[in-house]
Amino acid sequence: MRLAAFALLAATAASAQTEWRETPAAGFSIDALTAVGGEAMVATDETGELVGAIDVRSSVLLVSGRVPVGAGWAVRAELPLAYASFRGPDGVGGRYDESDAAIGNPYLGVEVDVRPGLALGAGVRLPLANDVNATEGFGWQGGLGADIERFEAYVPEVLTVSGSADVVRALGPSARLRLRLAPAVVVDVADGENVSGRSGTGVLIGYGVQGEVDVRPVALRAGLVGRPHLTGDRFEVFETTATALAGATVSVAGVRPGVSVRVPLDRDRFYLDPAATVGVTLDVPIR
Repeated sequence: MRLAAFALLAATAASAQTEWRETPAAGFSIDALTAVGGEAMVATDETGELVGAIDVRSSVLLVSGRVPVGAGWAVRAELPLAYASFRGPDGVGGRYDESDAAIGNPYLGVEVDVRPGLALGAGVRLPLANDVNATEGFGWQGGLGADIERFEAYVPEVLTVSGSADVVRALGPSARLRLRLAPAVVVDVADGENVSGRSGTGVLIGYGVQGEVDVRPVALRAGLVGRPHLTGDRFEVFETTATALAGATVSVAGVRPGVSVRVPLDRDRFYLDPAATVGVTLDVPIR
């Protein structure tokens, strides 16, 4: 199945990262996200009669790291993994009991602190995910359910070149406002099969507005993010115009575990359409 078959910093905040939060200047982070709620998929028989619901599970695991390489410069890398399962009646007397996991498209980028409160980033997400036509794998679809805001991390045969500009403004001794713009060019690098005349290149513009407050040892955040599509109809099915997010981390023994939630405000995005994505996070500094 190719794409057509289914119809991005503060000094330490990664443009590649799922959850927009402050992360270690040098260290690694882990995000485990799961889609919850939403309308159930149903199975019908040959006459169109409902025979039951199909239980769909979508989750992702992301491992990212940041390494300073000079004054104000750093390199960031990320590896995404996705998992999907479908269980329930198949409509012809049998049952689905299918699950699959897949390694997604890794990210590699650089970040630079231009001045206090302004950071720029740029990177590429390499199209290394397995060719699903050859493997018949579907684990990548779990990424579309749990993390569709960054669909290009999971969809096979997609190359992404992205940039980011992040501004931080203090609102008080323990509160701040973060603003982000993150343009990206997404390219289908498949051999053209099933393109159906649609453009294989799309331009997206990610945005974010987020407030943060420190109530030591806890850090709280909430805001709004989205990634409208400017050009290219091939990827419009993955467009996200507005998602509310919230999260919290706590300092414990030198590391920061946390929780997060994202709620789409633009529903009916995709056939995997959860009510929310919930997650646990862990940030580990390396000194």
